[in-house]
Amino acid sequence: MANLAAAIIPAAGSGTRMKAAMPKQYLRLAGKPILIHTVSAFISCQEISQIIIVVPSGRQSETETLLDNHQLSRKKISVIAGGVRRQDSVLAGLKEVDPDIDIVLVHDGARPLISPELISRCYQETARSGAAITAIPVKDTLKKGNSDNIVVDTIDRNALWQAQTPQGARKEFLLEAYARLGTNDFTDESSLLEQAGIGVQLVVGAESNIKITRPEDLELAEKIMSKPYTTMRIGHGFDAHRYETGRKLVLGGIEIGLVNPCTARICWISRRNPWSGTSESARAFWSAWPGST
Repeated sequence: MANLAAAIIPAAGSGTRMKAAMPKQYLRLAGKPILIHTVSAFISCQEISQIIIVVPSGRQSETETLLDNHQLSRKKISVIAGGVRRQDSVLAGLKEVDPDIDIVLVHDGARPLISPELISRCYQETARSGAAITAIPVKDTLKKGNSDNIVVDTIDRNALWQAQTPQGARKEFLLEAYARLGTNDFTDESSLLEQAGIGVQLVVGAESNIKITRPEDLELAEKIMSKPYTTMRIGHGFDAHRYETGRKLVLGGIEIGLVNPCTARICWISRRNPWSGTSESARAFWSAWPGST
């Protein structure tokens, strides 16, 4: 496949807001470190031919061991030390991109619920337009407050998007932007490209593509990953029985009473509980044919 991409995964932060004993990217989510979930999604994406994981200085060997322990091939993965700021870590990763790769996607190591499908869509748009980011339209009403936490304005949300990652660009665009503006502070690759006058296309992201920043984010991610998948099935059937005169009829646990087999018609409506697998009688009734007694 032409124009394959490199993925830079900055995971060098300390995660102080998590208040954990280790950087958040190494905390466990559904039995695996957060970083392992993230890397696995990129390994599964056919457009990604190189993965560069940028970790805190001194944790390269530990991270490589984690990859081996979770049977993630390191054939196309390299682990390097990051810098003080996120943008420093991304630049370090950018310098490791193979010379023949033209497109670079940057994705937060602490966004473990990213899907290969979304990675692919971001790649496709980046290849088409030169730069693209995943984002979701803002749904909530936004308020602007002052230093006393008093609302001073309501922001029009119609044109607002909440940025996510991956964020992609042609490698030459990123290198050019870093050369011109790399000493400035910016929070993501889109901000850098915007300052450099490079247009960035929006790709609709996913609500589940959350960033693990605080303990409650980890709890939410656990719930999303553990959500059971249930399939509702609806069926129709027919059953026939011979009735005996003078014998009570019990249908679905409901006693109908004495039934004249020549005049009775019976309807039994039931449902199956898809969670417990048990059948529940919803309604059972009978009536006589018109004109019968």
